[in-house]
Amino acid sequence: MIRNVVIVGGGSAGWMTAAAFERLLPEYNVTLIESPDVPVIGVGESTLGHINSYMHILGLKDEEWMKECCATYKVGIRFTNFYKNDGTYWDYPFVDPSDTAMPVGVKTMNWLEDKYPDKYRHPNWFARAVNGNTWLMEYNRLDPDERWGVFDRDYSYHLDAIKFGQWLRKNVCHNVKHIKAHVEDAHVTDKGIENIRLDTGDVISADLFVDCTGFKSLLLEHYLGVEHKSFNDILPNNNAIACRLNHVDVQNFTNGTGLKNGWVWNVPLWNRTGTGYVWSDKFTDKESAEQEFRDHIEETHGITPGNYQLKHIKIKNGKHAKAWHKNVVAVGLSYGFVEPLESTGLLTVHEQIRRIIELLQTRDGVVGSIDKSLLNNVADREMDGFADFVSWHYAFSMRRDSEYWRYVTEEIDYYRDHRGMNHPQDNIFSELAANKFIQHDITEEMGGNLYVVMGNKFSCVQGQGAMLLEKKYGAPNVEEWSQQVDNHMREAVQYTMGLPTSEEYLRQTIYAET
Repeated sequence: MIRNVVIVGGGSAGWMTAAAFERLLPEYNVTLIESPDVPVIGVGESTLGHINSYMHILGLKDEEWMKECCATYKVGIRFTNFYKNDGTYWDYPFVDPSDTAMPVGVKTMNWLEDKYPDKYRHPNWFARAVNGNTWLMEYNRLDPDERWGVFDRDYSYHLDAIKFGQWLRKNVCHNVKHIKAHVEDAHVTDKGIENIRLDTGDVISADLFVDCTGFKSLLLEHYLGVEHKSFNDILPNNNAIACRLNHVDVQNFTNGTGLKNGWVWNVPLWNRTGTGYVWSDKFTDKESAEQEFRDHIEETHGITPGNYQLKHIKIKNGKHAKAWHKNVVAVGLSYGFVEPLESTGLLTVHEQIRRIIELLQTRDGVVGSIDKSLLNNVADREMDGFADFVSWHYAFSMRRDSEYWRYVTEEIDYYRDHRGMNHPQDNIFSELAANKFIQHDITEEMGGNLYVVMGNKFSCVQGQGAMLLEKKYGAPNVEEWSQQVDNHMREAVQYTMGLPTSEEYLRQTIYAET
């Protein structure tokens, strides 16, 4: 029976884990060991709507923590220069696409584009037509009446991850024993880790060790020898350069901009902007990538070198063969990571925490091999799914203007070894292939994946597909459809323009002067 838990590693992963134990399993004895010598990466500042479940089960309210963590609201993600290197963009607004306003569902936009290519040329037309949150992004508005999404269910946050971890430490983790020390060694047996020895001379034992040591994966990989499996075959980006810029503007979306050898994230907090260049050393070197990033900062923000500091980070795309092995379970980077294009860094943290807590709650702390296998199965499928999903953003791009973009669009076998995967039924590529070449149809059942394929102008109902569908259903009344879609979007724009800007809304709520 598990009752004594030791978390190794602080940062957002460690303190989010500790806070969950504090609130949901208060009868457990929890110790968090944090090395004063190991810097926290702290770049996971963009979240997804799934984080609301974590906030709910801990009973956290926005007004309690957002201000201290310089947080802002986020309603989606924008991808600039991913479709083509011409300044255009497509959006991934939160909430799945709704085809209720479309005459024949989501494929309406494909038929309209086929008939009126100049009018519907912009890659963001699909998102604009099927999700009102796209218009919130276009005009940087937030909606107090929550017409297209609910704040504490559908939307998410930009936040200072380090400050959030520290806020949890100070305001939630009142009964967590906090030790600042460095782990020097571990006594490993056939049952797992019996104890760890600290540089203070203390020896710490536990029923369960939680590995929150980041890419180092000190307990799971280093001491227990669990194999790490790389995603570099489909995700070649293995480096990042991060920095913090003076506050420019409070946007309600994270922006990713494609560059010559990768892409740049832009995360707007209340007091500053977090930005970074994710790149691959297969196509450029450190100095060239840094210069490319500096040029981008000056071009887009007007900030010259000398006004910010750069931080280089090695990215370790992939997952470990198991998340829970013997008496060690890994959370966050220590288990796995997919490059941050879709803000999945903190998502894997809080989703893993929820699984661990639920397992311990429902089994009263008695964990058998079947329990570990079930958790490992879900964690494994989650990481494989994220890797495939993120790879779509490159796979469908029309860019061919550099060696990097030619490689990610033409050289990578995105079908890879799905037949040898643990979960071949999760192959989203097979689903799309059937839609494209068998059904010649596309529906909203694809969910958020539609934003990616439609944003990159990948149509399932043009050409031969359109002819087959016309033969089956008759010729589409595209002129009437166009008018209906235009009226729908015109009303959405009119509504949006009457809403407060992101900054105005935050000043009226979270950052209101008291």
